[in-house]
Amino acid sequence: MQTTRVRGTYYQRSRDEDYHSPSVRAARCERLEQMLLDELYYQLRIHRLRSSTRPGRAQQALGEHREILEALASRNPDAAEGTMRHHIRNARASALSVLDEESLAMVAPRPRRAARH
Repeated sequence: MQTTRVRGTYYQRSRDEDYHSPSVRAARCERLEQMLLDELYYQLRIHRLRSSTRPGRAQQALGEHREILEALASRNPDAAEGTMRHHIRNARASALSVLDEESLAMVAPRPRRAARH
């Protein structure tokens, strides 16, 4: 997986280099592939990129990806499911936090400029 770093964030350069694509294909579930790689793919990429701007999230996600791969390599379905659920929960919480911060920034009062005379 090749990544590009931009101001402390990361993103995969193409769908083929995205960690998530081969993981979804390996599940061999046509509906999951359709949903995650076609219908929602670009929305998920946007959320992942925005979420990776949170301090520490990119490193945390990388560690979670490694844990998922270790569970899959050990052929332990319970561990694979647990690590995947943990990763999805963390990714969801991070994405929602970014959205909350952006929403607050949109409604926060802006400082007034001093009136010119």
